[in-house]
Formats: sequence, structure tokens, C-alpha cells
Amino acid sequence: MINPAKMEKIEIGQIVKSQGLSGEVKVKPYADEKVFQNIRELITVSVKMDDDIEKDRNKEIAEEVKELEESHILITQERAAQDYLEDTNSLIEDISENTTRQRTIDRVSEIINQEKLKKLKDKDEYEEMLNAIDQDGVERTKDENEDQND
Repeated sequence: MINPAKMEKIEIGQIVKSQGLSGEVKVKPYADEKVFQNIRELITVSVKMDDDIEKDRNKEIAEEVKELEESHILITQERAAQDYLEDTNSLIEDISENTTRQRTIDRVSEIINQEKLKKLKDKDEYEEMLNAIDQDGVERTKDENEDQND
């Protein structure tokens, strides 16, 4: 029979599942050992953790923390870039809107100036017509006026 007090490690069975961080595992006992012949179910065993395993785990945790910090920095930079792009798009939209507004103002001014020119032209034609009417109140064309002057 195996004397557990003299052994540093005891083989008791196959590990089925780990439980928690304290080193507990579920073990299916080997049936061929005399000590475990009466036990046919899973048992929970607490295992002493090696310092190296804890150090490795601490390293893993430190690496995960570092990755999370780097990820946070990247997310912050991405948000800043997104805000910059949104501000840039807003400025472009404002410029476009101002350009459209200025084009509209220019076009309206052009139409108003055309109307003013048309009114001036109509006024000139009206004055010519008044000049074409002689004192008798008879309207004469330019050709008739030229004939009379000859």
C-alpha cells in the first residue's frame, strides 16, 4: 500500500475539471489502486499551487492589463480622429452651403440688373416714341421723320 505521508505527490486519478483559482480540481479516481477501490465517484482535491504558476499567472494578468491599456489608448485616439472628421465634414458642409448661398445671391442680383436694364431700355424706347410724335399728335416713324426733314 502507498504511504501518503512519505510521498510529495500522490497519483490518485484523472483530472476531470478544475475549480476556482485556489488549485481545486475534480478527479476521477483510478480503480486499480487499493486505497480507492471503494470510491467510484468524482472527488474534489485541493492542490498546492507552485510559486512559478502564480508568477506565470501574474505575468499573464499584467500582459492583459497592458493590452487593455493599449486598447484604451487606441479607442481614445480613434474617438479623437472621429471627432476631427465630423468637425471637418461640418466645415465642408458650411462652406458648401455658403457657396450655394453666394451663388444664389449673385444670380438674383444678375436677374435684378437685367430687369433694371430692360426698364431703362423700355424707358428709352418710350422717350423715342414721344419724340416721334409731332406737335399735331400724329405718331410718325423714324423713316417718316427723316422724309419730313429732307
